[in-house]
Amino acid sequence: MVNEVKLLDVVKVPWPTDEDPDRRLPHYGVVLNIVNDIAQPEPAVTVVYGTSKQVSISGYLTHEAVLYLPETLKMAGLRVPTRLDCRRIRVFRLSEVLKVTGSIAEDFHAQRALRSALLEVGFLTKR
Repeated sequence: MVNEVKLLDVVKVPWPTDEDPDRRLPHYGVVLNIVNDIAQPEPAVTVVYGTSKQVSISGYLTHEAVLYLPETLKMAGLRVPTRLDCRRIRVFRLSEVLKVTGSIAEDFHAQRALRSALLEVGFLTKR
């Protein structure tokens, strides 16, 4: 269990499977939002789904962002290129965050790719 997370941290969380929502498998993701509500016993952490399966650096879809540059992977604490699927966003309790591996907060390229994918799915709006 983790005591604290920050925006754009790369985290490992127990993601519900498509076949059985009660079954959860650990997956990496990026923290998009943290809500501290005094009415709740712990913060809510919004995470975008990450996977290392079917990663294409040049052929990814508009709702995806791919973390692939060596310096990005190092900052994020990832070993292999990872695809962030912005159609799959979930809210977890802070106590469900298994670990923080790194962050993309200092990586402009990764942030720009993620922002573009989040705009595509309507999670963000242009100002």
